[in-house]
Amino acid sequence: MKFSLTPNQFFLIIFLLQSGIVFITFQTRLLEAAGRNAWVIFIFTGVFQYLLLIFYERQHSRFLPGPFVLLLYKLYWIYINVLSLTNILYSLSIWLYPNTPSIVLLLFMVTVSFYANCCKPDTIINLPVIIIPAILLFFVSLLIALPDLEWTWLFPLDLKDVELVWNGFLTSQLTVVGVASFLFLRKRVVTDVKMIGWPIAIYAGFWFLFFFMSLLVVQLFFPIETIAVVPQALLYLLKSQKVNFVERLDLFFLFIWMMWSIITVILFAFLIRLVHAETNSGKQYKFNLLIHAIFLLVPPFFSTRDRLDMIREPLLYLHLFIVVVLPIFVFIKNRRQKT
Repeated sequence: MKFSLTPNQFFLIIFLLQSGIVFITFQTRLLEAAGRNAWVIFIFTGVFQYLLLIFYERQHSRFLPGPFVLLLYKLYWIYINVLSLTNILYSLSIWLYPNTPSIVLLLFMVTVSFYANCCKPDTIINLPVIIIPAILLFFVSLLIALPDLEWTWLFPLDLKDVELVWNGFLTSQLTVVGVASFLFLRKRVVTDVKMIGWPIAIYAGFWFLFFFMSLLVVQLFFPIETIAVVPQALLYLLKSQKVNFVERLDLFFLFIWMMWSIITVILFAFLIRLVHAETNSGKQYKFNLLIHAIFLLVPPFFSTRDRLDMIREPLLYLHLFIVVVLPIFVFIKNRRQKT
């Protein structure tokens, strides 16, 4: 599979893979897990991601995984896409299309992803540009809520509770899912520039600002005791804001989120095909058809709240294995083989 990326395309794709599914939902889960500690814990997560990206950049040339490791990444991203599509179905059935059969929505999303992945890679890598105006609108919408925020709700903290901090850190990893794509896309960047320094610092800073602002606004808008009974709190917050250009700001962002999420699903499917092509030459049509058949058949079985929580539970532990343990194993193995 031949294609190349500019540094801007590279970072924009990674940003969508990290934000596409979770940017309107992670705040509630993190606040439930960490309470008022959430904003401090997310600072730790921001530092963790920055150090992880620097580590990836320094070692990416040694990342030469074998067929078994590539299979693990393929299975991981298939799982991510199944989970993502299930979450989309569940959210849309509550907020936008309660009377529309879920299979209709799923068929539309999977068909779009299949068609996009039948096109040339250049078509897919240019899709994230569509989301840039939505990112700016998202920041503006958060600023509208500033007069309603209660800044005293940042405290008191309880960082001595190790279990609370650890659960919060694990939950905050929802925003880092997708970062492993760095290792597979880095070699596709057109110029052999060093990312260590400003490129990674700017990306990590923008990523942190995007998620931290949304977390902070939700934490300061709702009393911490009410978070458990306000699912997808960010949407409730947007619903309460009055603006002139749209009657329901939450529904407006749900449409944006749906488009954002579909592009993310397309990108994950593209990554799966890219990894598959590492060990399988020839046409990829049959494999593309197979993975999209999985995306169509599996999510309907898990689109209830209980089942969604059941398949989402292993994600956070699996994520740490995929983004930390597995790359370190590959780096050490390749280094020993060279010596």
